[in-house]
Amino acid sequence: MDAVARSTAGSGRSRSCCTFCGVLRRRALEEGARLVGATHVVTGHNADDMAETVLMNFLRGDA
Repeated sequence: MDAVARSTAGSGRSRSCCTFCGVLRRRALEEGARLVGATHVVTGHNADDMAETVLMNFLRGDA
């Protein structure tokens, strides 16, 4: 997280913590896809989507 914050420091653009988390989440999804040989990643984008939460918990080792 610190590395992501440092990479945008001094850019003149403000970043929220959600921006940083989004970068890290995308990286985790890409690494997970690479590990299983997936060529596509599909995510749900609504408030009721539990699948994404379960997947992220699994990738973080919280499952």
